[in-house]
Amino acid sequence: MSEVRLHLQASAGTLAVARIVVCLVWLSRLLRDPIHQLGYLPAELWHAYGAMRLLPDSFVAVLIDPVSLSVLRAVAIGLAVLVILGTRPQRLTLAAFFAVLIVYLGVSRGFGGHVNHRELVLLYVTGLLFFLPIFDACALHEGQLRDAAVYRSSMIAICLLIAVSYLFVGLARATMGFPVVFDPEVMRGWLVGRSLRPNPLGIEFGAAFLDGPASNYLIPLMLPVSTLMEILAPAALWLRRRYRIALLIGLGSMHLGIALLMNIVFIENILLLALFVDYTPWMERLSQRRRSSSPPPYAVNTPNSAIIPRMIAAATRSGPANSPRSIGASYFRCMKNPTTSRNFAADRVSRSGTSSGRSASM
Repeated sequence: MSEVRLHLQASAGTLAVARIVVCLVWLSRLLRDPIHQLGYLPAELWHAYGAMRLLPDSFVAVLIDPVSLSVLRAVAIGLAVLVILGTRPQRLTLAAFFAVLIVYLGVSRGFGGHVNHRELVLLYVTGLLFFLPIFDACALHEGQLRDAAVYRSSMIAICLLIAVSYLFVGLARATMGFPVVFDPEVMRGWLVGRSLRPNPLGIEFGAAFLDGPASNYLIPLMLPVSTLMEILAPAALWLRRRYRIALLIGLGSMHLGIALLMNIVFIENILLLALFVDYTPWMERLSQRRRSSSPPPYAVNTPNSAIIPRMIAAATRSGPANSPRSIGASYFRCMKNPTTSRNFAADRVSRSGTSSGRSASM
């Protein structure tokens, strides 16, 4: 554990940011996904996979209706917002969110396709959050703070899970597809087929790249280099900061290239890579800057610092000056012409000396 160089200064806020990032990634997916349109397809096209086989047929018949799918999407969005806010009951809300996501992915992939590694790693990380103290900071109902090692171990567990998913993808490609999959013509065929599809970002760059001379030099390197970076992804936990950042830039560039050339947007993976960045020092600097730029309303060096002490002193004095009208007048005089705490202290001394003199004379 001591050799791991990742998140050396992790805190409760670090883990809370991870919770928020994961839920924001889900929100970006849920808000853009018109899952209700699948309800207009014939029910015979739907097939149960995985945990969806445990659901009764009568329930599935109601679930794949357009209205039910809209409600399912709205519930998932609402639960994601509640997890971000950290409202009680926190663990129950997170468990419900995880269960709804399983049903959501099962329904959407039941009409075709499969739950890919992009969705699975995000789902696994969401399930892992249930066992971590992610609500100890940046939540409406925060838990008790724990030892810093707990938060660092939690961040390492999250990053390790993400890195292992890259490792498995790279090993599967290298072992099951070698050496055919690394043939440049295979990659060129993938680029041709994928570039014919509409790009979600509205950018048609794949066809232009294939027609350019640079493709003859870059295509043979794409799969070998990408596979090597995926296999090396777990090393990000032990690499020094500069090498880890270089590896993250390489993985991020791989996803960006897939989006531009093959019209497959891995926005989830790009955002999850941000969790490998040690952002705790930035959070601490931002917190210190906010504290220094906004002093407390009754600090010693602020003009209104003596208002409350003057009201207390007025309330403790005896005689007509202690009447509510006099106290209210004193408050508004202080607001109109506030004094510093130092002047107020001197005023307190002078008043006490005068009062003691009067007592002695009496």
